[in-house]
Amino acid sequence: MRFTETITVYNMIPQQGRNSPTIRRTVVHGVFWDSTCGVAFSKTGKESGDNITVMIPDMASCIPAAQWFAQSCPEEDKFTLSPGDIIARGECGDITSAADLERQHTEKMIITAVRDCRFGSKSLWHWEVSGK
Repeated sequence: MRFTETITVYNMIPQQGRNSPTIRRTVVHGVFWDSTCGVAFSKTGKESGDNITVMIPDMASCIPAAQWFAQSCPEEDKFTLSPGDIIARGECGDITSAADLERQHTEKMIITAVRDCRFGSKSLWHWEVSGK
């Protein structure tokens, strides 16, 4: 798979006590970004139906979340995709909170689901990430 988008992944690393999480930034090139804008109608009213899907080709620097946390958030050249983490479209700078991205007027998503698609032909292995 060959895609042209660039994203910035912000991993939220939990801290002990009442400290806010540390945020680790990783820029990833060659991904697919698909955003859908919509509205869902229900008995309780109108709700946002917006959804974003990102496909990231398999790479050595991306490790499964279970392995990431078992290794206590390994060295700086590794990242994971885990619900609650943030992905911003394009190459973005360091942030201290999600509100920082709002100030930068960046298209972003909070990860709600991660699908490991590393099966079949090795050239098609990828991670599929969904969020809002």
